[in-house]
Amino acid sequence: MGSAARLVRGDQQKQIVKRIEGMAGIAGRGGRYSVWEGNTVSRQKNMRRISVLVTAQTAHNLGRLAAMDGGNEGRVIDKLVRDRMVMLKEAERMVRRHE
Repeated sequence: MGSAARLVRGDQQKQIVKRIEGMAGIAGRGGRYSVWEGNTVSRQKNMRRISVLVTAQTAHNLGRLAAMDGGNEGRVIDKLVRDRMVMLKEAERMVRRHE
């Protein structure tokens, strides 16, 4: 991250959020925001930062999937895991029905 993407903390962050909420007409809605220098604000989601070690082929394929989806590799991983968990849950239901 460059100096332009440095996280602003404390009172300075509160002041920036108030100013941006006022300009955007979103004051009083609550929620948490990440405030970065450079006048960008993004709504925080329930996310965790992780590092993933993959083979070159997997990295290439993640890049291809991300390009097709228009997102990034993190979103691709999230979607793949979510789809896999849905399949596992359905398989567990099938096993329980036949017991």
